Amino acid sequence: MEEHEVVVNSFEWLCAYDAVRSALAGAVPPGGSALVVGCGTSTLSEEVARDFDRVVSMDRSSAIIAAMRERRPDLEWVCATFDEFRHDLCFDCAFDKSTADATLAERGDVSDLAACAYRSLGRDGRYVVVSLYPAALLEPLFADLFAMVLTCSAGAHATVAVFRKKEKNNETVRHLLREGDLAERQRCVLEAWFGRERPLFTARRLADLEGSWKNATAKATGKATLGPLDAATAYRVVFDGSPESKLYDFDAFLDDRDLWLEKTQQQQQQKKKGGTKTPTTHQWDFAETLHFLQDMQ
Repeated sequence: MEEHEVVVNSFEWLCAYDAVRSALAGAVPPGGSALVVGCGTSTLSEEVARDFDRVVSMDRSSAIIAAMRERRPDLEWVCATFDEFRHDLCFDCAFDKSTADATLAERGDVSDLAACAYRSLGRDGRYVVVSLYPAALLEPLFADLFAMVLTCSAGAHATVAVFRKKEKNNETVRHLLREGDLAERQRCVLEAWFGRERPLFTARRLADLEGSWKNATAKATGKATLGPLDAATAYRVVFDGSPESKLYDFDAFLDDRDLWLEKTQQQQQQKKKGGTKTPTTHQWDFAETLHFLQDMQ
């Protein structure tokens, strides 16, 4: 389907606005202006318009914005990326329903999103994040630019976190955004949280995996080592019988592996200042596989 041919059917992540609305009483005064970041085809903008005098919604997809303008021409729709978005309003509130989740999955951090919300809000503005992730992750993730005001549950799986914009001078913000400083700080937060709360490798599993790897190399070469295995065998050794295999099939593994190899090779080339490209290998040894899985975690 061509970008301009998008058919707009409303799609709601996590929960309806009414579940969020009840959580906002007292923390987000009605009236004033609101920004919806990464609006998609959700009805969120239309529902937020019940509580705010002016609502602006932004999304990077020109097709979605064109279709939403046709559906609700009385509301304001802006096609822009997080980096590009600028508006003459200093918004009282910004709404983010699953935009942070999607951005984390795509980019590995939410620095551009956080900067967009921070830049768009006026003094003491509120940033409302509805996410699959718990407050224990959301609070440190946004802590450089926002202070958490309250958090609660909405629906069966969603967390609602309300943040207040911190007052920082322009130079401090520029320093955070310069050369990926904020992105790097967020990645450190994510690595620490996932490593603590959702570890892919416990000590027991790591020992079992090492034994299984040696058994696989013994079958393939006659010698039990932690040396190379082909991708299909490596996948079976790591994931067969594991909970992850139900959500992470071999094709997804190959796609992620190719992207990781490309990223790793680019980093190696930068260190070598434009050296020759490392050839892609179809076999991985044990250490390389662990490195990949820990990065992907």
